[in-house]
Amino acid sequence: MRWSGRSARTVRRWLGRFVIGGVAALADAPRPGRPARADGAYRAALEAAVTTPPPALGLPFDVWTSARLSAYLAEQGQVRISPSWLRTLLGRQDFVCGRPKHTLGHLQDPAEVAAFEAAVAAAGENNGGRAGPLRTAPPG
Repeated sequence: MRWSGRSARTVRRWLGRFVIGGVAALADAPRPGRPARADGAYRAALEAAVTTPPPALGLPFDVWTSARLSAYLAEQGQVRISPSWLRTLLGRQDFVCGRPKHTLGHLQDPAEVAAFEAAVAAAGENNGGRAGPLRTAPPG
């Protein structure tokens, strides 16, 4: 059964279950093992926290890290999940993790930046007082 990406045996089993019980018979059966700690409520709280800037929540930092997010959710009554597993959950919810890019653009005066760029451009037109192209000595 190439169209489904499953073996013929699996498709026949699904068809048999459908004939006997209809669509309800195709639902996933309970899986063995301990239940997931990150249930639907946790994932909803995770999404709400990630989409809210930390200062808006009264927190003293500007960027979420997985460790901060894990600790914040634990304080909010959710279960504590390790930061590495939290990054996996974020990836499953199509959030991307990365390092923040800090700039000093908000500290710079736009007029001074424009004057500096003009001075650099003028120096480049004058060749900046540099000599001609570098020459290399022949080997030997």
